Amino acid sequence: MNPELDDGRCAALQRETDHVDVPQIDPARRSLTFNGSIVPANPPHR
Repeated sequence: MNPELDDGRCAALQRETDHVDVPQIDPARRSLTFNGSIVPANPPHR
């Protein structure tokens, strides 16, 4: 295995996903998306 190629793939993958996976909201309230809907990071328990 060539570590340089591995690093290249990781860097390319990181660049591709940087602007896709992170919602454009402040990090403290970053949440996941399911079915295109924003799910609160701390949903109420009742």
